[in-house]
Parts: sequence; structure tokens; C-alpha cells
Amino acid sequence: MLRPYRVLALLIAAQAVVQSVAAGFFAGALYRWIATDGAEGVGDHSALRALPGEGPVMALDRMVLDSAERWLSGGAALTVHRITELWVAPLLAVALLTAPHAWRRTAPVAGAVALQWLTGLAAGSVPVAAALHELAAFAVFVTALAAAGLVHRRPATLAALVGAAAVASAMALAAAAASVAAYVTGSRSVVYSSILTTVAGAGYPVYLLLAVVVTPLLALVLVVVTRRSVVVLAAALAHGGFAVLAVQSPWAAAALQLTGFAVLAAVLLSSPRV
Repeated sequence: MLRPYRVLALLIAAQAVVQSVAAGFFAGALYRWIATDGAEGVGDHSALRALPGEGPVMALDRMVLDSAERWLSGGAALTVHRITELWVAPLLAVALLTAPHAWRRTAPVAGAVALQWLTGLAAGSVPVAAALHELAAFAVFVTALAAAGLVHRRPATLAALVGAAAVASAMALAAAAASVAAYVTGSRSVVYSSILTTVAGAGYPVYLLLAVVVTPLLALVLVVVTRRSVVVLAAALAHGGFAVLAVQSPWAAAALQLTGFAVLAAVLLSSPRV
């Protein structure tokens, strides 16, 4: 493939990272807001009232919810996510398809971008669509790297399992975030910290298990077996660390997404065969 088209492929891979990191920042801001019982950034606390018998539960006045953009810090990140996903990625994919005699490399990229675009239409409120949307982002990343000529062989089975665990954790988190977002933005007016373990369903604990335990453990086994792949282990440990901190900070949630791609890139580019 000619160099200009390789640059286009790398730009497509980069946009997949940018839109996912931006979505992570938004989800982190939403989770931080929920973790404070909906009081994060609320100036008028008279709008909050305790509900009898519900423990640390608070209800927000609809006016507070309607003005959420003034204090929900993730709003700008969501805008970046949508622009990158809905406009930048399709335009770059169409441009990549014009590469001469390279359709076997470019078609998978365009297909992944199309899947990302379509699943993004419902990803904000449908957990299954959100999980597929996150999977599509990683597919765009992998196929774009392959189109750029950076992926020359398939990773070994154990290395592939590390990458698969990182991707699966991101999918589980996306499904949980979609459940929470659908609850918060719907007709509900009650926001409480236990939403993360009730409304989010199984997605949240599955995400924590995969990100904090399974991915680092598999990476450690990979290092022991190969006596290499330290980069994979470092990325996996960073990913697990940010998973623990993601609820507390939007920046940690963004870093969680970034390190997920770092794990996958390390698996594809640096892990040896075993």
C-alpha cells in the first residue's frame, strides 16, 4: 500500500482510540456523579431530598437534571466522541477505500467503521449495542493497524487471550455504562450510589473481574512462559490500576480506555510466539 494510504490507516486507528478515550471520560464523569448520589457539582442542594427507608438515596429535581450540562464535566468529551465517530471515521474510511489494489486490506477497515457507526446509534441506551460498539472500536483499531502494515502475524494463543480479556472488559463496562445512562436520562428522577451495582447489572462486576484480575494474571503467565512480553504485562497492570480508579475520576476512566488499546497494541506488535 502506498505511504499516503498507510497514513490514513494509522489516522483511522488513532481516531478509534480518541473516540473511545473520550467516551471513557464521559462515562467516568457520569459514574463519579452517581458515586456522590447525584450531588457532584450541584450548586443548589435544596433540590436534593432524602427518601425515607432508602438509606443513602437522594432524588434530584427535574430542573437539576435538565441543567446537567452545566456541571457534568464529561459533556465536551461526549461531543468529541460523537464527532470523531460519526464524521471523522467514515470520511477517513471512504478515503482509504480509494487505495489502488488494496481492497483486501481496506475493506475490513471500512466494515469495522460501518459497524461502529451503526452500533453507535443505540449504544447510549442499549447494553448489547454498547458492547458491540466497543468491540467495533477495537476491530477498527486492529484492522487499521493491519492495513498500515504493522501487524505481520497472528499473536500466540496466550497473548491473544490477554488481548481478548482486555477487549471483553471494555465491552462489559460499555454495557454497564449504557444501562446506567439509560436509567439516568430516562424518566427516572432518583439517583443513588448503588446504581453501579444494581442498575448496571452484571456488566460492572464482570468488567472489574476481567480488568483487575484476569487480564493482568494472563499477562503475568505470558511473561513467565515466554520470559518476554514485559510491555504487555506493564500495559495490563496499568489497565487494572485505572479500572480501580475509574469511578473516582474521569481522567482515570479515560486512561482505562487508553491502556486497553495499549494492551491490544502490545499483544499485536510485541508479543512473541509461544
